[in-house]
Amino acid sequence: MLQERRIAFFIIEVKVQDSLTRITQLKVCLTSVTGDYGADLVLSTTDKKIVVQAKRYNKKVGLKAVQEIVSAKTTIMLMNVG
Repeated sequence: MLQERRIAFFIIEVKVQDSLTRITQLKVCLTSVTGDYGADLVLSTTDKKIVVQAKRYNKKVGLKAVQEIVSAKTTIMLMNVG
């Protein structure tokens, strides 16, 4: 069951990557499946990065998700991912 959920989440991330690649002129990279600190994608230009956390929710995300992406942003920027 856990493996099926991971695959489902990965499929969502790939679909988001595909959509963002088609509608933006940004470089869109998936982060690693593990150790991504909550970040799922990194969008980048030559001088800017946007860290994205993909969610499949029907309602607003909670504080935990916001805290995860803020932490991931700092880590991603320090690691120079994307």
